Amino acid sequence: RGVSAHSAALLLAGINVLSIGARIVSGRWSDHVHTRLRPIRQIGVALTAATAIVAAATDAPLALLVPALVVAGCLSMAWNGLAIAAAAETASGGRVGAAIGLQQTLLGILVAGVPPLFAVVAGSSWRLAFALAALGPAIGALALAWVPEPSRLRVQTRGTSAMPPAAR
Repeated sequence: RGVSAHSAALLLAGINVLSIGARIVSGRWSDHVHTRLRPIRQIGVALTAATAIVAAATDAPLALLVPALVVAGCLSMAWNGLAIAAAAETASGGRVGAAIGLQQTLLGILVAGVPPLFAVVAGSSWRLAFALAALGPAIGALALAWVPEPSRLRVQTRGTSAMPPAAR
């Protein structure tokens, strides 16, 4: 598209800075609705739509494509903290570390495998690469539909902590 490496780097930096706010907003939202899974699913649906818009706009003017990339990029990072919190909150019997470890391992496998596949596909078609990328959050949202929604988050009483005393 003729965008300089400097401009592309500024765009990625901007997406990362805005994603800080997206993670905070999604965390506050999930606290407000007393669940992590519903916001994760809704972010997944929105991310699917945003990434599909990027796929459709790959040949559109940059004035249309860049905002779509920003929205999709921010949404792609907004869910991560919620996933860690959900794994911790749903773990039972002192298995929080194992739950987070499994969740992060599975995520790490995807993070290691998907970008090279995206690059291979993008080498022939950016539109196809982004269209396929839109399937990931859709599959995630559908998979989470099978996970039971906790009825209420565990609420800490004032002066208590989920951390053991030795870790404080």
